[in-house]
Amino acid sequence: MVEIPCLVCKEPLKIPPCIDPDDYDGQLFCHNCNLLWDVKLKSSKPKKYKLAKQQPEVKGGSISINFVPAKKKEKDNNKEE
Repeated sequence: MVEIPCLVCKEPLKIPPCIDPDDYDGQLFCHNCNLLWDVKLKSSKPKKYKLAKQQPEVKGGSISINFVPAKKKEKDNNKEE
């Protein structure tokens, strides 16, 4: 199981079961300190993680996260050079 400690509060980031830890490049949320992290996982190991530039808004104790999963980049083999 992948454990990534939050760099602020040191609590582990919770990785939802819908995320494939063998190949993930997206965002994870720290439920302890309410920060959003940009994370890249390869072979169930963290390759990079840093604080996301845009953080969620906190209004009245609830958090609103606008998240759209990143699409995998596809190579265009039909390009003419």
